[in-house]
Amino acid sequence: MDQPGNQGKIYEDAEGWFWFSNKTKPVRYNPETGEVWFDKNNPKQWPVFDLYGSVFFVDSRGKMWLASFEIGYRYDLKTQKVEHLPELGSASGFVEDSLGRIWFGRYYNNFLSCYDPRTDRFEQFHPNENDPNALHMLSWIAFVHLDSRGILWALDVANINAFDPTGRQPFRLFKAESDGGTKSLPKGEVADVFRASDGRYYVSYWMENGGVVVLDSNFQVQDKWGWGNQKDRFHQKYVWNAIEDNDGQIWTTQQSGRISIYDPKTRRLRKFECPEFMGTSPYLAMKDRQGNLWWGLWRSKGITKWDCRTKKFTNYPLVPADNGLVYSIIEEGDSIFWLATDVGIIKFDRNTGRSLRNFLPPVVDSTERLGTFVGGMVKTNDSTLVGGCMAGLFEFSLKTEKFELIRLANGEKTPLSMSAMMTDGTGAIFYGTLGSIVRFWPATKRLSIFPITETVGFPFQPRFFPNSLHNGRLAFGADDRFVVLDLAALKNEAPPPVPRVTLFLVDGDTLPLGRDLEKSLQLRHDENYFSLDFSSFLQSDFPIYYSYRLRGLRDEWSQPLETPNARFTNVPPGNYFFEVRAGFANGSPSEASSFPIEILPPYWETWWFRTLVLALFFGLVWFVFQVRLRQRLEKEAIRLRIARDLHDEVGSTLTTISILSESALRNVELNLEKSRLTGIGEKARSALSSMSDIVWAVNPQNDPMEKVVERMTRFASETLENAGISPVFEIEKEVLQLVLPMEKRKDFYLFFKEATTNVAKHSGASNAVFSMKKVNGHLVFELKDDGTGLPEKHEASLGGNGLSNMKARAEALGADFSIKNGTAAGILVRLRVPIA
Repeated sequence: MDQPGNQGKIYEDAEGWFWFSNKTKPVRYNPETGEVWFDKNNPKQWPVFDLYGSVFFVDSRGKMWLASFEIGYRYDLKTQKVEHLPELGSASGFVEDSLGRIWFGRYYNNFLSCYDPRTDRFEQFHPNENDPNALHMLSWIAFVHLDSRGILWALDVANINAFDPTGRQPFRLFKAESDGGTKSLPKGEVADVFRASDGRYYVSYWMENGGVVVLDSNFQVQDKWGWGNQKDRFHQKYVWNAIEDNDGQIWTTQQSGRISIYDPKTRRLRKFECPEFMGTSPYLAMKDRQGNLWWGLWRSKGITKWDCRTKKFTNYPLVPADNGLVYSIIEEGDSIFWLATDVGIIKFDRNTGRSLRNFLPPVVDSTERLGTFVGGMVKTNDSTLVGGCMAGLFEFSLKTEKFELIRLANGEKTPLSMSAMMTDGTGAIFYGTLGSIVRFWPATKRLSIFPITETVGFPFQPRFFPNSLHNGRLAFGADDRFVVLDLAALKNEAPPPVPRVTLFLVDGDTLPLGRDLEKSLQLRHDENYFSLDFSSFLQSDFPIYYSYRLRGLRDEWSQPLETPNARFTNVPPGNYFFEVRAGFANGSPSEASSFPIEILPPYWETWWFRTLVLALFFGLVWFVFQVRLRQRLEKEAIRLRIARDLHDEVGSTLTTISILSESALRNVELNLEKSRLTGIGEKARSALSSMSDIVWAVNPQNDPMEKVVERMTRFASETLENAGISPVFEIEKEVLQLVLPMEKRKDFYLFFKEATTNVAKHSGASNAVFSMKKVNGHLVFELKDDGTGLPEKHEASLGGNGLSNMKARAEALGADFSIKNGTAAGILVRLRVPIA
């Protein structure tokens, strides 16, 4: 990989290929197949592989930014369009902020550049040494970086700039400078940052060859002492802190009893040894209302007072003797001090120098010595102290002299206090813990958490100091740097980074997550017992709470828990989104990370299987229908063929017989022979008529009731009108829609024909009324005439051939049949045929 720049980064495009730089040219690599596109190996002839750029970056819009020492390019991965941009020449790296702006530095230029896609313009930010909030650069920018909290970092060989490109940055970082000159910050661990009344800052370095740096109000170095004078034993030990006396002189204390007094007006430094400090270290310094200076000592040495009137030192041992270190001194009235120590809170009478009482805080583990530790402590009102111990934050009542452990609004305990405490003008308390700053409001029992490990570059414990800085700022130190916190620019706490799924288990077996977590992870229907592990990848001294949900199964978020995993059982088939978010106690949750999961249904519940079953079902129904249709058509074809054969063969033969008999009859004179020939003709014509009826009944084209009614009307008219009887037909419309099977149709028609013939031969009527209607699933046929009626014996017994034939036809139809004299005159024939 080429140097310098951030070409060591690897980017993944929308197709899953990796991009990186090699020999100052872009490379595209497929991790699945191992295929490499580079330089001349360019299958699609993309122009990007002909460009030079040891530094490159791919933004969220699919644009690639490349830079060499001479020129720069912007390349569209979608359209393969190349733009030559001289503004990118010698760029030292690219980052993209949350607004889509591209930030980069340039070699040989000590300014920061920004491209805004909304205006399609480049903007330059030049350094200003006189403005503490401006860019500070001594030479070209060697590195730019955007961390996970959206903080932009710009570094040259001597400065670190960190700010929020989308808003006002609350943190400002100060680090050792490489040249070691008189106007540079030295290397070493910062122990204290003290602001004097004239606005200057005194930075104490806690190291073996420590010292003090004097900064003006803009944090520019004005003076410093220590470092370099190896013969001066005063400058070879740790510097703990600084304090200002009533005369404006700055007292700095060192380990093993050494004190330096600095006069800001003359810039003279006086040094001496204090017997009261011998064998210990003055960890804490404060000035009381009378102007006396006090130091809390290390190694169970109590506290030491410098009297501003007598100019003398006095040491006061504390009870119990094994009280370790004094972390805080809180002044109450003109006589009482409240001291935070390794062994609880000590009530101290500063006028008599006596320890009045010792109070032990709530403990986590009584067997642990640090269980009685009380670190930072502040006074929130005239009657209450708030402090930190191993069990969390507590309130100590000055009236009842009792502890009460503070619980947050949600019932959680407060994060552990690992530093001194400060208050601001709003009543909020600030304190530090490993890697973070906590802002706590005692009145509402709520807090905000600000992770700063990433800001300073490594995990550390922030330590606040008894003096706040100018304009509502606080300062804390770390290894070879210190950070100034602007409270006015401090927003609500930033939530932890968005958590990510790190492990997926199905019935205890790890399932590879793959590269693209936006694609659904498919599981079989019997793999619906699974668990997920997730992490926010943030090391913090207090717990991170996770809540999750499986959207599509349950849309409510789970209760926040510290456990970074979730388990689901018996999840039904479907498409789901597992979502997880993180948050600190009582804090706002992060954005949710989404992980799609698809549980495939069993094959018998899939759409294709159901479609196949339906297709088979309808196919079977269609097949049965086609078979029955084919059978019906075959039967109809047979019936049609029989009717045609009967008509053509038998009918023509009978017709011939009838004609021949008539012809022979004209030539016969004997009555006997004439009678015989007449009988032959009549029998042939009768057979021909019956055959016509059979042929008509067999023909499937005559199945509709409309055809039946038409033949009935024609027959009745021909038969009755020759007998001087007027036929009348009354047919309902519903009857015409019926279809009678062949057998029923034949018997029904022959029944009708027999009844009509009887009326024509025997009724002596003038009128005959035929009616047909559909009643309750039956076809009801009635024939009424106005003739002489039936004799009683015929009405009672239904005797005679015609009536017997009608009865036989009715039985074949399964119908109810009756014949009787009408109420006025004539007869009434009624046939009730089931059709349902």
